Amino acid sequence: MQANRLKKELIDKLSAIMPKNEALSELDFILQEKYKLTKRDLILYPELLLKHKNELEALINLRVSTRTPMQYIIKKAFFYNDVYYVDKNVLIPRPETELLVNELLKYANSHTKILDIGTGSGCIAVSLAKYLKNDLITASDISETALNIAKLNFNNICIKRKMTFLQSDIFSNVTEKYDIIVSNPPYIAKELKKDMQPEVLQHEPHSALFAEDDGLFFYNKIIHESGNYLKKNGMLALELGYNQAAKIKRTLEDYGFTKVIIIPDLNCIDRIVLAWYNYSVNK
Repeated sequence: MQANRLKKELIDKLSAIMPKNEALSELDFILQEKYKLTKRDLILYPELLLKHKNELEALINLRVSTRTPMQYIIKKAFFYNDVYYVDKNVLIPRPETELLVNELLKYANSHTKILDIGTGSGCIAVSLAKYLKNDLITASDISETALNIAKLNFNNICIKRKMTFLQSDIFSNVTEKYDIIVSNPPYIAKELKKDMQPEVLQHEPHSALFAEDDGLFFYNKIIHESGNYLKKNGMLALELGYNQAAKIKRTLEDYGFTKVIIIPDLNCIDRIVLAWYNYSVNK
């Protein structure tokens, strides 16, 4: 009973800043990833929870009082069935980005040469390397610190794979051509900062979140230059922000992308664009 009471108290504290169902999920995440305690463990041995009472209470109090995302507190985040190291130098991987990986796995294989621009934690590049068994992926980022985090995640998750890491401001240091260029760039308009949750606005890196030109700055730059770095029939794959798909589709078509597919997420928001450069059925 003491364990049940403690769990209820922790959930009640978290519920002050989030819906109760999210509080339950977040507590399960902490117990699993920090203490390796599954739901089954706690059903069979509820007293295990009490061993960590003081530390758990301190973690939850820190989470609630500072609104720091729990992923940053325990330095771990889930993405595509794997656990990634994250800190405040990189964005926390989002479930929406898993949709981007899903789509790329349909079109790529172990021989597909891929460039991931703005890799951050490396979640896109590492997932593709793991599930495609692909050693031809380049993960690039302007931030050396982010690249080091991506390397750490790659070495932890893809033990038998190879990957190239490149410090580059978009295409500034890119010299090769690729079958696929993928990016989840900063896409939130700076004017929307006032609407952001404190977990995001106060803790995640703004350089990876916000962009000029109504959030379109990095899309325009990538689209304008990517034709120089794509092979014939090469694909550009981008994650999109809310209500950006129509403008980005027009820009793609203006810059030589002759086949464009928009893919919605589970909330029916246009979330992914796949575009082929100078597409031709006869390669």
